[in-house]
Amino acid sequence: MALNNVPRENYPFSTAEGSAIPLDILKSEGLIYTTFDATAAIDINIPESSGVCFLYASEACFVQFKDEAVITPLLPSVPVNNVLTEGMVFVPAGHVIAVAISQGIARVLGLANSGYIVVQLVTRWNALDIDQNYTRR
Repeated sequence: MALNNVPRENYPFSTAEGSAIPLDILKSEGLIYTTFDATAAIDINIPESSGVCFLYASEACFVQFKDEAVITPLLPSVPVNNVLTEGMVFVPAGHVIAVAISQGIARVLGLANSGYIVVQLVTRWNALDIDQNYTRR
C-alpha cells in the first residue's frame, strides 16, 4: 500500500461553529552547531530574521538570550542559587526545547560537562494561507 504524503486539508480541525483552526507551519531559517564546556560561556550570534528556535544539547547546559545592547550582564558562570536570571533557559541533555527568541546573543554554558548544542532557527510560514481554508464544513 502506497502512502500519500499530500495533506487532504490544510486545516483539519475546526471549532463547533465550523471556524478553521490552522496548523502552524514552520520554515527553517538555518542551523547553528557549536561546542561548549562548563568552564567558560560561549556566544552564539542570533540573526535578525529568527523568531523561534529549537535547542538540542548533548549535555545539560544553560542558554541565556539577550539583545546586543545588554550583553555585559550575561551569565559568567552557573546561575546563583535562588536568584532569577532573566532570559535563561535550561536545556536538559538529549531533549529538544522550543524557545521564542529575538535578534542578539545567546550565551551557552555547560552545567557540569562539555558537549555540543544544535540551534535550529525557524519562522512561522504562512504560505498555505489560501481561500479554501476558510470555508465552512
